[in-house]
Amino acid sequence: MRHAILWGLAAALLLPAQAALALDGDLDPTFGGSPYPGATTIAFDQPGSTLDDRAAVIAAAGSGFVLAGTASTLNGGLDIAITRLDASGQPDTAFGDGGKVVIGIDLVAGGDDRPNTIAVDSLGRLVIGGGAASSTGVAPVVIRLSSLGVPDPSWGTGGILRITSAGIGFPGQGAVARLGSDNSVYVGATGTMTGTSVAGVFLTHLMVTGAVDTTFGSGGRQIFFPTSSSVISISDLAIGPSRLHVCGGSSVGGFARWLHATTTLQGLSPAIADLDINEVPSSDFDLNVCKVVRPSRRQPSRIYLGGGARTSARPGVAVVAITEIAPDAFDNTFAGTGLLRLVFNGSQSRARLNAMIERNSGAVLLGGSILVPNDSWEAFAAQLRSNGTLDPGFASTGVRFYAGFKGVSGREEHFTGVVETGGRPVFAGFFQFGFSDPGDYDFAAVALARSSAIFSNGFE
Repeated sequence: MRHAILWGLAAALLLPAQAALALDGDLDPTFGGSPYPGATTIAFDQPGSTLDDRAAVIAAAGSGFVLAGTASTLNGGLDIAITRLDASGQPDTAFGDGGKVVIGIDLVAGGDDRPNTIAVDSLGRLVIGGGAASSTGVAPVVIRLSSLGVPDPSWGTGGILRITSAGIGFPGQGAVARLGSDNSVYVGATGTMTGTSVAGVFLTHLMVTGAVDTTFGSGGRQIFFPTSSSVISISDLAIGPSRLHVCGGSSVGGFARWLHATTTLQGLSPAIADLDINEVPSSDFDLNVCKVVRPSRRQPSRIYLGGGARTSARPGVAVVAITEIAPDAFDNTFAGTGLLRLVFNGSQSRARLNAMIERNSGAVLLGGSILVPNDSWEAFAAQLRSNGTLDPGFASTGVRFYAGFKGVSGREEHFTGVVETGGRPVFAGFFQFGFSDPGDYDFAAVALARSSAIFSNGFE
């Protein structure tokens, strides 16, 4: 074991799988094994770096998984780091260099290059939307790699395609990207018109060759603006049955709100809404905005939005169900109003929700982390029924904390993404092992047991 650690996990989680039937929400002890059964960590630890490696997103890749995040560099910047694991949580050594790939875009010396989304197309290629620090802000980029982690020479320059558009600046966090059914790529980013500081939602569509689809929007692009905000962020992009959906944040009067924007799949009929989700106004833009958007597979007209929310004067998280009718058309068959706010611990001071999927069963699984009183972050998962109520079949209360360092002051464990294959959810995230500033962080993957509730159709 690479690190000397003290894990406060329930002993039952460490028993062999055959000892007892796993409950929904338990760890899968057949996955990983280091630092504990059910989890695995991956260290990039580039020579001379600060050992700061943080996974951000995850996608299913065949029977395994790919995780993308950042790895610190010798000159103080960040590179995009990618790893591939097999179904048991072990590194796939056929991928990159011993299971790892590091990409430094390096538009400026010591700059931060970050991934925002990752997807796997029908040919097994990895498509990563991200951003690269530039002299004018953060350049949106879309990277395409082979299934073995080799840059695709037919895509952009050396597998990296920089998004540009005449008269548009990009002051935000880079690109988010999602795959169309034909392996084309829809791209979203925060954009501004040249000579202005008002930020809007920028969208474009790339054909499978990487060329801009000039039939999308107006000449291959669409940009539109909220009416009440000059500061926005773009966190995620999803493809619904008939429309694109973008989520992020907007600042209205100095307070954080959720942003939800949509267009048709052809980039037409744009619409945008600032959603006032917080019960108490919050200026904490980093936390209390929409982070993830997912279309429902079970209810095609429903779109889920998830993120942080200020709830009853305390930090919490929220899930919103929206119909495709309009960006602010709440689906009141979910939680009665279309909005569910959750507070997991009344004494916490910060909360994050960065991961959400709709499971095969129709349940909605959330993941994130909270700051607990001893100044440490604990990862959590929560499961909702499709009607927007907590699922008592998941960890008996609907919520479970996964704290290997439970009780150790200053340690951090975060869930940042989640996928499900074969009824088993796998979370991406990062764990902190060292106390130095910025400390030693490693990628983490954590697998939950397959649900024991299997119906005749093969779903949970």
